Amino acid sequence: MNTLLETLASGILRATLVTSVSAVLAIMLLAVLRVRSPKLHRLAWALVVAQGCLLAPFTWRVEVDKPQVAPPPLAPVEAVASDLSIPDFPTRPTTPSPRPFDLFGAAMKAALAAWALGVAALATIGLARYVGLFVHGKPGGSPDNQQWLAEWREVRAASPLAASAEFRTTDDLGPLVCWAPWEYLVLAPTELWSRLTSADRVSILRHELAHCERGDLWKNLAVRVLALPQWFNPLVWLAVRRFDEAGEWACDDRVAGAQAEPSTDYAGTLLRVADFATRVPGGAVGAAGGELSRRVTRLLQSPKKETSEMKAIMLPLLLTIVGLMQIVRIERVAAVEQPPQIAPTAAAPPAADPPEPQWSFDEPYVIEPPDVLLVNLLKIVPKPPHKIEPFDGLLIRVTNANEPIGDAFAVSPEGTVDLGPTYGKVKVIGLRIEEAQEAVHDHLSEMFEDPRVSVSLGFSSGAQQIVGEHLVAPDGRVNLGAYGSVYVTGLTIEQAKKAIEEKLSELLVTPEVAVDVFAYNSKKYFIINESPSGDTVTAMPVTGNETVLDALASIGGLRRDAKIWVDRATDNQGKRRLVKPVDYQAIKQGDSSTNYRLWPGDRLFIDYPSPPAAKPQAAPPARAPEAYGARLPRMLPPSTHDTAPPTTEGDNRVINAKLRVVTDPHKNLRGVGGLAADDLVVSDSTLVEGLVDVLTKNGLVKVLARPRIMALNGQTGQFAIQTDEAPIKQISVELQNRHSGAQVIFRAHATVEIDERKQQLDTAFALAEGQSCLMRLRQEEPESDADDLYLLVTRE
Repeated sequence: MNTLLETLASGILRATLVTSVSAVLAIMLLAVLRVRSPKLHRLAWALVVAQGCLLAPFTWRVEVDKPQVAPPPLAPVEAVASDLSIPDFPTRPTTPSPRPFDLFGAAMKAALAAWALGVAALATIGLARYVGLFVHGKPGGSPDNQQWLAEWREVRAASPLAASAEFRTTDDLGPLVCWAPWEYLVLAPTELWSRLTSADRVSILRHELAHCERGDLWKNLAVRVLALPQWFNPLVWLAVRRFDEAGEWACDDRVAGAQAEPSTDYAGTLLRVADFATRVPGGAVGAAGGELSRRVTRLLQSPKKETSEMKAIMLPLLLTIVGLMQIVRIERVAAVEQPPQIAPTAAAPPAADPPEPQWSFDEPYVIEPPDVLLVNLLKIVPKPPHKIEPFDGLLIRVTNANEPIGDAFAVSPEGTVDLGPTYGKVKVIGLRIEEAQEAVHDHLSEMFEDPRVSVSLGFSSGAQQIVGEHLVAPDGRVNLGAYGSVYVTGLTIEQAKKAIEEKLSELLVTPEVAVDVFAYNSKKYFIINESPSGDTVTAMPVTGNETVLDALASIGGLRRDAKIWVDRATDNQGKRRLVKPVDYQAIKQGDSSTNYRLWPGDRLFIDYPSPPAAKPQAAPPARAPEAYGARLPRMLPPSTHDTAPPTTEGDNRVINAKLRVVTDPHKNLRGVGGLAADDLVVSDSTLVEGLVDVLTKNGLVKVLARPRIMALNGQTGQFAIQTDEAPIKQISVELQNRHSGAQVIFRAHATVEIDERKQQLDTAFALAEGQSCLMRLRQEEPESDADDLYLLVTRE
């Protein structure tokens, strides 16, 4: 409790100091800058008063260097205590010493009690004054003078508050305006009103209604509520009076600006009102408020230029900074460091196998980069008014022509529709449907009388930008062309459908689309071949039903007996893993207990043991061509290719290969398989070529050349091209063909000259029918920022 009181007391003292400084600063700046705008005056004084309410600071804690942690004890505390014998000493009872009187605490509590009493007293007095106005009902009564009533009706008719304002005359109250429940009351003393001229009375009425229109009653009430915590500070009440005075200035400017006479006439009106001094109770504002001399002097001065934008920003900015300096506090705290864990004294039990992770293929598929979505349009209706664009389709029907017209016409790139050789072309680009109908009608009216024409929109050219395959970019969005982009990462197919429809609804009327996944690229499992000649890695997409046997089938089976297991992560970081052995022989026998279902991120290892050393006197057994081809690995290192002979001597089989040279400036293909490590990837042609086509369509990669090579078995096909694709100068590729059973062994040698540097590729690989190999050309300078270059070979 004492801590709370101390915090409150320090907050009041700090707010008092800052409020006083802000008031002095506001007085100096308003005088030096010569600010004339009442709006800026009110804003400045409101900021000064608001400083007094900032009693509770916001603490921003900044961590400093971590403390040094004491080393842990060498032995448990219980063991040390058990070895010590502590003698018993006689004790004598002690009496608690009396607590000294806290003079400072008592003074602080008394000061806080006086402060709270002052806040409550001022609030009570203000409320009592307001209620006192309506003790005997509404003050005053309706005037009997018809001229006064006519003047009131004239002024009230020009005000937006005509329905909620009433004019009444009193004995000694006013002129002022106050708020009675549900309406405003404008009060004027009868004696004063009879002394003033008609023009004076109209000016005073306009002044009072200006207070109502500006909401000065509520603004003044809000400022007084903000001033309550600083009720003892005279500078705060000075700020309140200056705030009220600025409101009077604004109303004076409005009245003086609405009069045809000079401001001197209105200044004289204020002086005549001041001669008849009356009281203005709390909860009301009146024409006699504020410091009269300052108001009259301000009206008589020649008008000055408007306050500059720099003055308008500087004054409130400085006062706001002063307030932030007292409410924001920076505190340096020591960072918390966890002490090191002490090893247990007893031997810990062996760790159990990590639990099987939970994965449900029954849950909807979640879209992630670089998936490819297929979007089809079911309904596309542009929002009116739709202006016709090239490639829009118009349904045009003419019933009373010589040759009736009724067909769909496409708008040409030039912006015209061709009605045929009889009727010619009509320019419709940029027109609305109604305008296009009039254009067709005017065009046909030159040929026959009063043609009956009907034109409607058949289809929109915007459909071409929506329909098709869309790659989910690294930022998680799909690009819809002129319709913008939509964030789909983490969404299901149904959620992505709604997100795309919501985006299209900005330009279309209740669009309907169909969304599906064209390529599952984000979730993969990996097949790792471990052999004495090197490891190969193949990335395969997870579509939901892949098993170990499916994975082995995708790489053409096994070359020989191998050890197989599935490595699966059991946590999000991949630090805890679960190894599941695979019995391939049992799977072949029909036992599916180890034919595990593969999940995203699974790694299927195939470990080929080293072959036994061959006996020098024994010749290697002959193998049938098809058997050799069936056991050939999908990717062969160059050393294996150099010793791989053709299947049979004199084999003249010819192979056709389709090549593509691809440039990748944004390094998008490095995320595919093993390309990040300068490796190559062999997979189904539809998958690899489809990925390159989608990236090309979205402008992420570019195909520089598309040659075809025909090579006889054991021979080499080659091509070389010159290109204008700066800075690339020349591309040359040599591809050697060696048939080996069902597969074909290729040896690729590629050279690309870029400026004065070269990128080269020299590797070997094997392709079955319907397979492609995607490989990256190595750069001479590993740190170079040049575009990645790839060679895509497809066996036809």
